Amino acid sequence: MEIIQKQDVSLITEDDGYPIFTPSVAVLISCAEPNGRPNITPVVSWTVISRFPLTVGVGLCNGHFSENYFPRYSRKVISETGEFVLNFPHAGLIEAISRCGEVSGFDPQVDKFALSGLTPGPCKVVRAPLIQECPVNMECKVIQIVPVGSHDFFIAEVVAIQSDLFSGQIIEDDRIVLQLSNPVASNGGVGRVQLCWRTLPHLESVDFDP
Repeated sequence: MEIIQKQDVSLITEDDGYPIFTPSVAVLISCAEPNGRPNITPVVSWTVISRFPLTVGVGLCNGHFSENYFPRYSRKVISETGEFVLNFPHAGLIEAISRCGEVSGFDPQVDKFALSGLTPGPCKVVRAPLIQECPVNMECKVIQIVPVGSHDFFIAEVVAIQSDLFSGQIIEDDRIVLQLSNPVASNGGVGRVQLCWRTLPHLESVDFDP
């Protein structure tokens, strides 16, 4: 059996991005201060970590580490309220995702919903608003916060899911295909990701479209 020669890959990149082969899907985290003021943060540091109960983990930066890594206002808000919404934007919302990342909720004059053209909607369980334009919205309650280097990892149980089942393309057996956005670290652009499911929240697969 021929041994394939491997090459070293640097852990550090010039633009602070992840290595190009690290898969990630951009989501929008919505939350609200105790007084009701909403905020939105684009996040790629998230994952599903348990099925029973359905539990997700979200990483939010906790300090100044570089030009691209700085404290997130949503981290402060979610630490206080213990809840947020994990919103899955379709590829058509790329500009809105970027706009939400260009300004900070630390500025009390900033209204990210207004600036990005997104619409807050009511949730079933949590007090934070969901994002109407996002076809899938997972309402989450924090059960643990774990400090992990530059980020705090928020472990949260999904307590409700809302979905627009007509946003996407039904291809067979009622399977829905939703075009999501995938940041491309090498050139700062975005690629496409297909998220497929039959009955939420039973997510079946993620296929990367080069």
